[in-house]
Amino acid sequence: MDSLRIVAALGLLGGCIQWHEGMRAGECLDGEDNDGNDIVDCADPGCVRSPDCVDPDAAEGTTEPDPTGGGSGTGDAGGGSGSGTDAGDDPIDDWEITEDVWDDACNRNAVVLTLPDGGEAVLDGWVWFRGDFGPELIGITHGGRDTCLQVGNFADYEGYNNRIVMYGLPESGETVPLVLEDGGSPPEGTWAEADVATVGHSTEASGGTLEFTVETFSMSGGLMTISGFGPTYTDGTVGTLGGFTACYCPSGEDPDAGPQ
Repeated sequence: MDSLRIVAALGLLGGCIQWHEGMRAGECLDGEDNDGNDIVDCADPGCVRSPDCVDPDAAEGTTEPDPTGGGSGTGDAGGGSGSGTDAGDDPIDDWEITEDVWDDACNRNAVVLTLPDGGEAVLDGWVWFRGDFGPELIGITHGGRDTCLQVGNFADYEGYNNRIVMYGLPESGETVPLVLEDGGSPPEGTWAEADVATVGHSTEASGGTLEFTVETFSMSGGLMTISGFGPTYTDGTVGTLGGFTACYCPSGEDPDAGPQ
């Protein structure tokens, strides 16, 4: 999850957005440390999925994933794959990201959590990344800093975060049910789990609106928009029903960093 970004002044967005290595054509082969993290070209996490850095011999024989086949939900519930296919045939294994788009809308959300003590946490920064079983999303209070950069350095973040883990690849317009931790076997099709956490504390979704709609999603990356999200959680935290826009963030794909 450690995809550091260089600062690019974007006047149209009215501020500074930090971009990771490989976001501009040719950066993964130019011999330069474009994002200032002391890692160059294909060794940088931002270039890991660049066509310039993919071993053609390793990629040979792979096929495009079936967007409807990744989340049949008929497999072993204990495995949590959300797919009825064998692990070796799971289209999630072949899921590749080709579109890396950042939009300031991802830093201007307003997901409000009402905490058990009556306080509020506003999660205005949202990103998504390629998880083991489908898209994973996380929202944080970005505090004027780049959301993707903070997710890639999650040990330095001390606020609340809201995480959604999807099992299967949703289609645009699909309604995805939230399954509780003790909710039994997952349903057929794409499904998800959700939790809220902060330092030393986490709480699972337990009620309220136990579904949301994926308004837009592409397996190639880019923006994901969610509507109708607002579960309550086991500790009494309540999420205000609403929606948000999340940007694809490659830093989420390093299991040794970022939110766990």
